[in-house]
Amino acid sequence: MGYDEIMSMPFLLFQYLMVLDQLIEPSGAYIEQMRHAQTLSAIYLSTGNVKKSDFDKFAPMNFDYIGVLSGKTQEELLQDRKKENYNKIMSLFDIKDNNDGKQ
Repeated sequence: MGYDEIMSMPFLLFQYLMVLDQLIEPSGAYIEQMRHAQTLSAIYLSTGNVKKSDFDKFAPMNFDYIGVLSGKTQEELLQDRKKENYNKIMSLFDIKDNNDGKQ
């Protein structure tokens, strides 16, 4: 859109376009990460080696490695991974943690 077009449009239309551009239209990084996550999910699910009960583990949101889709920081993602790994290890030993710190 050129300068002349912007200056000749009604102010209300200009405001609507600014809202669309800034708030509604998603950013390029978000779209690229969503496309990447959808592609990875489709590749894994199309191999035929994934059980039907494990489909939820291969949802596109699980491939959000940099936190763009979830909106989490790198520190929050790291804490989530540590907690998930800890729970996996504890499940091998059938140890359940209580909220009071006792096992």
